[in-house]
Amino acid sequence: MNNIEFEIINYSPLDENELVLKNRMIQFYRNSHNPTSRDNKIGHFTSSAFVVSPDYSKFLLIFHKKLGFWMQPGGHIENNETIKESALREAIEETGYLNLKILSNEIYDIDIHKIPAFNNEPSHYHYDIRYLFWAENLESNSKAEEQFEWFYFHQDLSHLNLEYSVEKMIKKFKLPKPATD
Repeated sequence: MNNIEFEIINYSPLDENELVLKNRMIQFYRNSHNPTSRDNKIGHFTSSAFVVSPDYSKFLLIFHKKLGFWMQPGGHIENNETIKESALREAIEETGYLNLKILSNEIYDIDIHKIPAFNNEPSHYHYDIRYLFWAENLESNSKAEEQFEWFYFHQDLSHLNLEYSVEKMIKKFKLPKPATD
């Protein structure tokens, strides 16, 4: 069993909607040739990072120019990368934060969303696997590829017109439990 399939099978869905997504992801993985490749014109797996601030009061979003909305950092899985490695790499590239730490080895969230046709690329699906990361401090190395911003969990974000899956990740966040000895 591959890393991706194993992690998806072990993911605990939040509700019935996520159970449907989980089952669709498993089916896509098992029935697709090279399900992480951009060459797969039906769709492919992607990875994302939901990043929280050092004091856990804020979360980080990027403005995706091509799609025209605010979302979590993330993108395509490169050859020989695990999903977690891909999520971390994408978050660093897109935000310039070099000090990100994964808060849990378990999947934080999942989503399947349709990407519209663009240039020579047909419309296709992203089977997105998301992990929870923590920024040790708020110092970016300023080599960010994308426009990004920190938002407070308690602030009104209605003006951003966030996608449902981003709102779900925000609502899902709970302070991590302290480690026990």
